[in-house]
Amino acid sequence: MNLLRLSFNLLRRDWRAGEWRVLLLALVLAVGSLATVGLFADRVRQALSQQATALLGADLRITSTRPFSPDYRQMAETRGLRVVGSRTFPSMVSSRERVLLAEIQAVEAGYPLRGKMEVTPSPSGEGGVARGTVWADARIMRQLDLRVGDEVGLGAGRFIVAARVVKDVDQSIGFASFAPRVLVNDADLAATGLLQEGSRISYRLMVAGDAVQVRALRAALQGKLT
Repeated sequence: MNLLRLSFNLLRRDWRAGEWRVLLLALVLAVGSLATVGLFADRVRQALSQQATALLGADLRITSTRPFSPDYRQMAETRGLRVVGSRTFPSMVSSRERVLLAEIQAVEAGYPLRGKMEVTPSPSGEGGVARGTVWADARIMRQLDLRVGDEVGLGAGRFIVAARVVKDVDQSIGFASFAPRVLVNDADLAATGLLQEGSRISYRLMVAGDAVQVRALRAALQGKLT
């Protein structure tokens, strides 16, 4: 008991002298700093993750040189995830007497799932590329001297330029990243006659939704994609 009383008296004396209060304050500040740094780092990770998905146009993007099995889309949809497909390939775009090699991307309704494409004028209705129209980036508009409302040719099809792309998402890597880009409704692609045997087509399946379900889908597809 004497030892306990002595310890208590020493603690009380040091507390009154301010030594323990300084130590306690330092401890509180240290814990607070760690919590602040942890919160900041978490917010940075969240911001980077959001930027990454916006650049991809989805939470998960699967790319192949061959058409995807319908099972892939079904696996995503049964998990409550949203799915959009696209097909990308190089082709000539014509306008009056001019032609230009461009990256053609045929997209389904709902594209993109993440991020936002900025186009002018802004589309009405559901906001996607309407049937019979295309969206063209600034480079092809400039090089072919196009204006919104002009007509362009893609294979056997004729399309109206409905908008100019100001800000893009889901861009390719390699040659396609340097080529001018044109977006067309996927439902119009067959009529162009551009899909021939041996065509160099990049198939994409884009998925978005609950993060847990996206990770589960990624794990389920891992063995199928290798």
